[in-house]
Formats: sequence, C-alpha cells, structure tokens
Amino acid sequence: MTQITLEIPDDLFSQLETKKDSLQAIFINALKNYLAAENFDITKTKTYELCGSLEVNNIETDKFPETENLTNYAENIDQILYS
Repeated sequence: MTQITLEIPDDLFSQLETKKDSLQAIFINALKNYLAAENFDITKTKTYELCGSLEVNNIETDKFPETENLTNYAENIDQILYS
C-alpha cells in the first residue's frame, strides 16, 4: 500500500473526528467513487440496455390528437404532458 500525506483544513478535520469511519476508509471510498465516475460508460447501464427494447403495442392515436406520428420514444412527451 502506498502512503500519502494530506493537508486537511482544521474545520474539515474537526468534522471528520465526529464520524465513525477512519480517515483512511473515507479517503479510499472517495477515491473509489471518483475513479468509478471517471470511467463511467453510459453504454454499460441498465437504462441504456433497455433503450429501444421496450415498445408500446396497439397505440390508439385518437387519445393523443395533438401528436403527429406518435412513436415509442419520448420526443413528444412535453406536448403530451403539458398541453
């Protein structure tokens, strides 16, 4: 394991003293979260996997008269919700 030296402002350090986790555990978790966010790939999410895989069958367009060419996607959702 690599050792590092950090300078932490006194006001932040006093807040850390009230926490149950050690500074090392907090720092390691923060570093893991940072690295995960940096490597975030939207194509690896469940939402991306589901995009396009769901569709509405038997759309009754007469229920949405203000919408032309109703599709299974959300490009017209504002007109439907806010009209």
